[in-house]
Order: sequence, then structure tokens, then C-alpha cells
Amino acid sequence: MRKLRIVVFEVIGLGVLIGWLMWKYPELVDDIIPWVALLVAWHFTWEFVLDNKWARRGAVAIGKDVNRLLIWPLVFIVGGGVSVLYWIGINKSLTRLSAIAAQRHAALTNPTSHGEKALDTAPKTAPEDEPGPGPASGSTDSLSTVLTPATPKGGAMVGDFPTSGRGEYEVDILHPAAEELSFTPPGTVLRRDKLPAKILVNGHNLTILRFTDTGFVINDNGWRDLRIQVALIKSVHTAPPIKPEVTRAPPEPLPSESPIQISAAFSDPQSPVIVVSNLSDSVAEGVGWNMVAIRRSDLSYFGFAGQSVGYVKPHTDSARYSLELDRIAKASDPVGGQIHDGDELIGSVSVDCPHCEARTYIVHLVWKRSGWFFEYSKAGGKHVVPKDMSSAGRARYVEWLAGDSFKSNRVEILPKPQ
Repeated sequence: MRKLRIVVFEVIGLGVLIGWLMWKYPELVDDIIPWVALLVAWHFTWEFVLDNKWARRGAVAIGKDVNRLLIWPLVFIVGGGVSVLYWIGINKSLTRLSAIAAQRHAALTNPTSHGEKALDTAPKTAPEDEPGPGPASGSTDSLSTVLTPATPKGGAMVGDFPTSGRGEYEVDILHPAAEELSFTPPGTVLRRDKLPAKILVNGHNLTILRFTDTGFVINDNGWRDLRIQVALIKSVHTAPPIKPEVTRAPPEPLPSESPIQISAAFSDPQSPVIVVSNLSDSVAEGVGWNMVAIRRSDLSYFGFAGQSVGYVKPHTDSARYSLELDRIAKASDPVGGQIHDGDELIGSVSVDCPHCEARTYIVHLVWKRSGWFFEYSKAGGKHVVPKDMSSAGRARYVEWLAGDSFKSNRVEILPKPQ
């Protein structure tokens, strides 16, 4: 009977369970394997250590000598301690196995490395990952799948890539140098001056080491096929080169020139639009906006691709630009989130241009039904995002913005003016 139980539960049952999980939920296998290993460890402990006559005799002897009120707490303490030791050992073993796999993969893709960490002089991409003529070329280290026109200082790109398991390598986002990037999962916004920083993707620790002129450098610690969405929140602004003229030298910029003052307003809750106003005497060129938000119902995080407004003449308003949050490119955590009618969103919109004083607006939308907004001057054009991106942290963020603290500042989003 015991042998039959071992065959049914350990061989057939466990194999069927793991096979079903890999077929139905392949993205969860990495997270479930430690629990399966813990279950197997305890099953072996019971079969070969506890379920024999010597263990039973010892348990009876201890039961006679120890107060019965202490038996169950003692069992829980010993069992819990063994479980913790098993769990630590299992996770260390899996981590070590992944590191060995990464070293072997690196040795195969770069025979001269002999499994050692590549130096900075090594190629940044393996031969099979070299980009071809376009987004459909099969490049694994490129975010070329989703691109939108970029504004000089406002983000305008959303893309995704799978980790390769090669350890440290560069990912090219096909865009000028980034100041802020959003990584989903976990829905974290990282700044250039705050690196290196760790991110947790599906339970796996990865490290963003630094931003480069064309992307960023990641260390995936040997984890393969973790798909990460990246949204450009803000790029490093560099002035375009001035072309010399034949007859005269290029004009020198005026050091005392003040930034262009702009503002934004939102209207028509059934089909939300944004209008940017230029309050200065100079033309505002390269104006754009981008948005991050959290959906209140399930605390999903969204980073929307930046959108271009173009130029706005002095003391005039721009055209009416539809927000179209349900259509434009976006990153989300959990991945694949979509906006539906009636979804309650709250977040921040950044409006900026190369020579403008950037503005930040807190925006609340019940999508295609109602909403309100107000300017949050303390942010100075930066996005207002939760410091803690856990579910509890996002919930506190939503309650803080939607609570009574800013009730007097809110401006209702009114229907389209006739």
C-alpha cells in the first residue's frame, strides 16, 4: 500500500500537476517550483523519517514525559523550523542553478569568456540578437515594437523585451538618453541619478545598472524570458546642434531668457481632451504631455506613451487633443491591462517643452463619464507616483489624491463648450 501511495502521489500525481501547470500557467512555473519542492521534501521526510516504528516509539516516549499542553506548540515550532530550513535551502539551490545556467549560456555565446563575467569591451549583444532592418527582424534586446513620436523632454515611447538570461547586457530603446524610465512589472519609475537599483519581476530580482545614451544596462541574474514593459517618462534634453551660416555666426542664446510659461486644461468628460495655453510672448515649440495613472478598482498601474502637441503661438491656446487613454500605447502592471468605459483612474499628467516651465496636473477620470483635475505645483513637471508600488502603497496613493486633502483645489472637467 505504501509503495502504491508513493507511485500515485510522487510519480504520477506530481508529474500530472507540474505538466498541467506548465501548460495552463507557464508564467507561474518559476514561482510554484519552490512550493512543489517543499511539498516533496516534506513528503520524503514523512515517508522515510517519521513514518516508521522508531519514530513512533520515540514520539510515544516523548508524549509520556512532556506535558500534553506543550506537545502541540512543540510540534509547530519544530515543524516550522524544519520548513524554514527547507525553504532557505531550496531557494539557494535554485538560485545557484540559475547562475550556473547563465554561466554556461555565456560560455556558449562567447567561447573566449570561459564562463566568466564579460568585460565592458565585450560585445553588447550576441550574434543572434543583432538588429535587422526593422522591428520585425527578431531582435531580442530592442524595444522597437511600439514607438511614437517623442517630445524633447516628455516621454513618448512604450515597448517591451524578454530577458535573455545572459547576465549583464545593454538594451537599446531606440531613443535618445533617458532621464526617467518606468519598468512594468513591477511598475517602478527609475531616475538616472538613482542607479543602480533593483526591481522585482515575477519574484525574481533584477538590477538596472545605469542608463546609456541609447538605452540602459540590465543584469538579469540569469533569469530568462521575463517580459518587461518599459515606458519613457522623461528624456535627457540636449539642445540640437546649431548649423553655421555662411554670412554670419549663429546667434548666442540669451542667458537671462526666462522659461516659457504654459498651462493646461481638460474638458469634455465623455471624450476627454487636453488644451495647452501659452501664457508668454514667445512661441512654445515641441510641446507634449504624458501621463501615469492607477486604476482604483484593481490598483493596476498604467504608464501612457507621451503625446505631441507641437507648437503653440504666444498668448493662444492649442487645438483640442483627445486623451484616448484606451487606444494609445501604454505599459501596465499587471501586464496587458486595458482601459474600459467606467474605469476610475487617478494619476498625474506632465506638460512640457524644451524651453518651457514644466507643469504637473493631478487628474481623476471615471473614463468617458466624469472627472476633475488641479495643478500640483510642488512636482514641477515631474510625475507624482507612489513611493511604494505594492498594492497597499498604491491604495494609500489613491486615497491621498482622491481624499479631502485637495478637495478645494479640484476643477470639474466640464462638457465641451458650445
